[in-house]
Amino acid sequence: MTKRAKKADYRKDKRIGAASSPPSGYYDKNPLWAFRRIDAEHQKWGLDKNTHMLPDVLKYLKGLESQTWRSILTATSGRADNTRNHAIGIDKLCKDAQKRAEEIKLDEFDELVSIAISGAGRVWGVLLDGVYYIVWFDPHHEVYPVSKQHT
Repeated sequence: MTKRAKKADYRKDKRIGAASSPPSGYYDKNPLWAFRRIDAEHQKWGLDKNTHMLPDVLKYLKGLESQTWRSILTATSGRADNTRNHAIGIDKLCKDAQKRAEEIKLDEFDELVSIAISGAGRVWGVLLDGVYYIVWFDPHHEVYPVSKQHT
C-alpha cells in the first residue's frame, strides 16, 4: 500500500505555510518582496557570505514585479520543461538546510519557495499571501541539490 500525500484543507489548516491561503488568492497578483526573514549569518547561504549575488538578485526580482505569481510559479525552462520557480517541502531539503530552518524558526512552515536567479543560483524564501520573504541566497544549488540528467 502506497502512502498518499495529504492535501491541505485551507479552511481548517491552522499551520502557517507557504500556502496559508488558497493559491488562487494571490496567483493573479504581482509579487511583493520582504526581507525581515533573511538569514544573514549562515556560513553558506547567508546574506553576509553572498553579497556578490545581490545585484543579480535585485535585478531579477525587479524584473518579476511586472508578472503575476501564476506566471512566476509556472514558468518552465530546459529540455524537460521543469518549473524554474517552485515550492519544495522543508523535509526534502538537504540536512544542513533542514537543521538551519529549525534553528531560525522556519520549521513552522511546510515548504520554502525556490526562485531561480541563474543556472545554479537560487533565492529561497517563504511565500505567504503573495509576499515572498527572502531567507537564503544559494549560489551553488546546495539547499536542494539535484543531479543533472543527460550528462
